[in-house]
Amino acid sequence: MKSRILLAVAILFLSLSWAAAQSVIISEFQASNQNGIVDEDGDTSDWIELYNNDTVVANLAGWHLTDDSGDATKWTFPAVTIEPKGFLLVFASKKNRVALNQPLHTNFSLSANGGYLALNRPTNVPATEFNPYPAQYPDKPYGYQQTVTATNYVNATTAALKYSITTTNALGTTWTARTFTDTSWTSGTNGVGYEATVPGWLFKTWFANVFLGNLAAANGVIATPSQQTAFYQQTEPVVNYNDTGGEGHYTTNTTPSWLGVTEHDNFVVEATGIITIPAAGTYTFGVNSDDGFELKVGPVGGALTTVCNYDGGRGASDTLGTFTFGAAGDFQIRAMIFQGGGGAGGEVFAAQGNLGSWNAVNFHLIGDTAAGGLAVKSVPASASGGLSQFIHTSVQTAMKGVSPSAYVRYKFNVASPASVTSLTMPIRYNDGFIAWLNGVEIARRNAPAGTPTNATAALATRAKFLGTYFETIDLKPVLDANPGLLVSTNNVLAIQGLNVVANDGNFLVNPELDAFAVTLGGLNYFTTATPGTFDTATIYNRVSPVIASVAHGFFTMAQTVALSTGTAGATIRYTFDGSTPTLASATSATYAGPITINKTTVLRYAAFKTGADPSDTTTQTYIFVGDVVMQEPTGTPPAVTNPTGATQATTTWPVDAADTSGSGYRRNGQFLNFGMDPNIVSVAPYNATIATDLQAIPTLSLVTDLPNLFDPSTGIYVNAYQDTIAYERAASLELIYPDGTTGFNVNCGTRIRGGYSRSPDNPKHAWRMFFRDIYGPTTLNFPLFGKGVGAQSFVKFDIRNAQNYSWSFDPGDGSIDTYAKDEWNRDTQLAMGDAASRGGYYHLYVDGQYWGVTNIDERPEGNFGATYFGGDANNFDTIKVAPD
Repeated sequence: MKSRILLAVAILFLSLSWAAAQSVIISEFQASNQNGIVDEDGDTSDWIELYNNDTVVANLAGWHLTDDSGDATKWTFPAVTIEPKGFLLVFASKKNRVALNQPLHTNFSLSANGGYLALNRPTNVPATEFNPYPAQYPDKPYGYQQTVTATNYVNATTAALKYSITTTNALGTTWTARTFTDTSWTSGTNGVGYEATVPGWLFKTWFANVFLGNLAAANGVIATPSQQTAFYQQTEPVVNYNDTGGEGHYTTNTTPSWLGVTEHDNFVVEATGIITIPAAGTYTFGVNSDDGFELKVGPVGGALTTVCNYDGGRGASDTLGTFTFGAAGDFQIRAMIFQGGGGAGGEVFAAQGNLGSWNAVNFHLIGDTAAGGLAVKSVPASASGGLSQFIHTSVQTAMKGVSPSAYVRYKFNVASPASVTSLTMPIRYNDGFIAWLNGVEIARRNAPAGTPTNATAALATRAKFLGTYFETIDLKPVLDANPGLLVSTNNVLAIQGLNVVANDGNFLVNPELDAFAVTLGGLNYFTTATPGTFDTATIYNRVSPVIASVAHGFFTMAQTVALSTGTAGATIRYTFDGSTPTLASATSATYAGPITINKTTVLRYAAFKTGADPSDTTTQTYIFVGDVVMQEPTGTPPAVTNPTGATQATTTWPVDAADTSGSGYRRNGQFLNFGMDPNIVSVAPYNATIATDLQAIPTLSLVTDLPNLFDPSTGIYVNAYQDTIAYERAASLELIYPDGTTGFNVNCGTRIRGGYSRSPDNPKHAWRMFFRDIYGPTTLNFPLFGKGVGAQSFVKFDIRNAQNYSWSFDPGDGSIDTYAKDEWNRDTQLAMGDAASRGGYYHLYVDGQYWGVTNIDERPEGNFGATYFGGDANNFDTIKVAPD
């Protein structure tokens, strides 16, 4: 997954032309693909979409893609072609794959922080060059807006069709003519195919990090990765599970292994499938649930109708509803059951007729056909999310194991045939096809040469995921070569869909037919990705991230820091006191020119523009060790001078009163101690080495709004015994290396951690850092312990102090101070080849104030187990003395 540390960059576009000679362009790309399309390996790789705006086929042999302005030929295309008005998708994954008729992968990936990207001709002259492109937002593609004026003759989701699957070749190719009589063929709706199904439900479970009290919250977890802590799926014969709650009607449970018989809270079960209705009429469906649920039914590939639901918590109870089927056949069904707290269980059953309550004679679990229940089938768990979403006419029964070919005919009318000067056919398919327009062959893919028969098969298996997006085929050359081909009524698009073998598990034919004109517009972020088709999605109207000309670090001389954003007309606001900048906040100022930084300063900034979402807030901490040693020399609360232009001149850290011992202050009962002890840092031998000591190990800078720490009711530092996500606050964390090695700055969440160290008499608490997409990236992808050493990414980690064995609890003579014991024990255990958490020493600053020597620490729980022992994090148990 890509980092969401968004450093904005200025936008400069060079050598770009829409002339026909330069008509192959990079039309769209995604450099932060976190939850979008996946490649053939199941990875959410970066991707680049090319578009051919020309009227002729483009052959890209010898063309190049590069992310390096100094290496024009970094990755070279094979002899792949793009149809006129067509698209080509290339994954920027570092996998370097160039085999023809297979997904293409570059030998580089894209930077979410902005960078260089170019498509170069064989002469090394750029056809498209971003130099640079701006910082990218997660799952928001970037590219050229395309306005399409189209007449849709065959619609990909609603077009009517006729199909036939035959074991003889009596028809030859006569069936492709517009005059062929197809009245005896089977009717259907566009999207002909199947994904081989198995008996049972596709059973999915999401565990959540939020409380599930209603249907909206449950559906929100399914749609929101940041709310998910684990996901499982498998095929189940029936929906009949229970952990520790009251039983329903059917006691022979088939509980998925991940639920077991132990107490689980806050999870969602979604069971989907295709039920077979044996006869038309009214059926009563029922769900016994603990807690809420919703049950929906509808035509295969169509909209689902809610049959019954319960929106809230309850013990095991029934809710019934009826649905009337106009005909026998297959229908989609979806049952979603959520669990908040307490017991958990669910059953889904049905009976023919209109019944008011459950009874053992009429009602049976759906899927329990041996007992008389309705049959249910589903796509195997490993194949879910594939072709089925495009299939509205299933031909599995008629085709699988019978024939590798299916004949499909689409009829359409053209109001003014003579005015049609362009025509394209976007098509999804698996594995191959041959297409005709009014009896004239117009295209074939993955098909053998010569005249096809009913037994013609595709040449090779096509990766299933390729069938999930369109390949666009230009038909203008066909129109030019066949004047008068189109007529006003009863035109026919005929397609012979080809499977690689008759018993293959997947098949799809899903074409469109369009006459259109394309107008190419400007560069934008988009709300949704459209790989393989035109960029007509809604523009993601968000201000480009802001970048600072000087990054965080250690300094001895004043720095001049310039801020910039790629969004014209945006207002940049910034703060010095750790607060989040807004347009109205009293502590922030409007950026009007370079900022002089001449002392230890926390600079936070964001950009705003009316009608657009603001950029993310970014933080840069500038450390001047010469003034760090003199921070708050008398121990008084820090006072930060706000930027010129802020309506509030100074921000003073809040305290209630001086501590009775005279050595610090109290806030909400919490002891606070500020600054370094001048009796130490100003005398020999420490005064000679303290500046060097502050740069002897790496530095962490934790920044958050002061109320997040010190508000008497909600501040986590002055309510340190509080825990759970309710006492987690948004923050920024920076890793700063004294030698200038690249660290990170990332938006994240933080809580107080520990046991006795949470005592309000301890002025230096420990911290736990969390990575969720409500703050920024869902993982911190950074080798904290060195490249290739230990974990390379983290969903959480601890920042510890020496706690009980530190000056905080020392009797005054230094007799219990020890900062090496824990780290030495961990390192020694690792050196002996045993499992142990890794760590390291760091100086810590909080909102620009020096906070002491700490060490980071891997937290030995489920994620630790999955990293070092394999498997799933949720399959590890963690035993600890008390919650922390």
